[in-house]
Amino acid sequence: MNEQNLKYIANLKVQDVPWSRLTTAYGRASEFAEIFEKLARAIEACDAARGLSDEQNLDRVLNSTTESSAGQNSTDAARCGAAQNSVNLAQTSESKFQKADNEAAKFKAGGETELKTDAAKCGKAEFKSANSAAIKFKASQASKFKTSAANKSSDASEREKFDTKALQDALSKIFNEIEHQSTLWHATPFALLFLARIFMQARAVAGKNANKNNQNAVAEINGKNENGENEAAGFIAARLGGFFAFMLEICDDTDKISHAAPLASFSDMLAEKYLWPQSDEDDEVRWEEHFYDDELFYSLYFYSRAVLDATGVDFAQFKPGPGRRF
Repeated sequence: MNEQNLKYIANLKVQDVPWSRLTTAYGRASEFAEIFEKLARAIEACDAARGLSDEQNLDRVLNSTTESSAGQNSTDAARCGAAQNSVNLAQTSESKFQKADNEAAKFKAGGETELKTDAAKCGKAEFKSANSAAIKFKASQASKFKTSAANKSSDASEREKFDTKALQDALSKIFNEIEHQSTLWHATPFALLFLARIFMQARAVAGKNANKNNQNAVAEINGKNENGENEAAGFIAARLGGFFAFMLEICDDTDKISHAAPLASFSDMLAEKYLWPQSDEDDEVRWEEHFYDDELFYSLYFYSRAVLDATGVDFAQFKPGPGRRF
């Protein structure tokens, strides 16, 4: 594959693909961007501890960006700093009252008048009252700070939970739409491009080893592995890995039969002549009258393989056992 196509695969954005004009086994790919987002957010929830905000992580997973978390860290630092300043203020007030109490003690020791002595006592009483208020203020600030930290911890715990059925449904839907009885569709290579990015991120977050076999990966579907690797990320990586292995087998079989040459560029598959109209009112009639030309049809297989090969992963390790499709 040439450098131009590799660059296109690396830089294509979700929003640059006209999903609603790409055909699938059961219609159009209009909902694909939403499915990608659901999968990316499931991975992002586990990766939140790295300091990136939801939107930053989402963009990083789908569009291969690496944005800084400085903004979020600055906000957290400001909040912590405000709490610390409040405590420092209370400590300063306590120091001033202590100084006043010391002065009152000097008046009494020096044999000052009754009036001064009474004033000192009064000042001492005021100090004790103020000192008590300062202690209460510090305790209140500390309590608020602890509560805030506990809330953040609770939020993180909630983010780490995932709905197995929801992820399974999302993955099954897109699998069924981009492959049917070994036939690939116009949306297939584009969907695989973003699913491959999601796979790589899920695999990284789950802490997978490049040589880990499929039995270990599938075992992670029902829970965390021995190292406490993330459930959602492990689930997504295992399911996608198995599906990719299956798709490569389809591409291998296609290469064994006579076929046309592929289109010169990945982006050629988005030429206007290949895109369906914006309106889907006449889709049923259009299916009967129109199908992919030979170059586009083979390109769907050629570039699907190219996307998966570009990951550098040997998906044979994810092949399912006997009796399992993927």
